Order: sequence, then structure tokens, then C-alpha cells
Amino acid sequence: MKEMRDKRRGQWAAMRGQLEREGYTVTEITPYQFRITKPGRKTKLDFYPSNKRAGAIPDNKWYDVRGVNPYNWITNFFRTHA
Repeated sequence: MKEMRDKRRGQWAAMRGQLEREGYTVTEITPYQFRITKPGRKTKLDFYPSNKRAGAIPDNKWYDVRGVNPYNWITNFFRTHA
């Protein structure tokens, strides 16, 4: 289990760089929680890469992103939410 979490952290580092290059702001809240925002959007997304969960702010909705590509899920989330 720990090996899987460590692997996800490495994958997240690469994905984080890609998101930032595309104009997203990614802020580390804790080593396990990141806040993602996109300029011009009110919604913020708290992303937990080690357990593949995401929480939308201010909607207060939780999402399970297991079994999907997290990068695609995040970019689609911001395309469909204001």
C-alpha cells in the first residue's frame, strides 16, 4: 500500500508541473493535499493524490477519482464548473 502511495506522489509531481504550465495554480496545503485553481473560475478543487479523492470548494462535494486519469479528470472538472 505504501509503495502505491509513493508511486502516486511521483506521478502527481509530473502532473502538477503540467497543470501549472497550462495556467492552473497548484498550492500545497499539506504533503497530501493540494488546492487547484484556474484563473477566472470561482470553484477551487482540493486534490488528494495519495488516495485519489477531490473536494470542490465552495460546492462542498467530494469526488472519487480512482480508476480514471487524474489529469484528464481535473481539466474536465474545470471545463464543466464555473
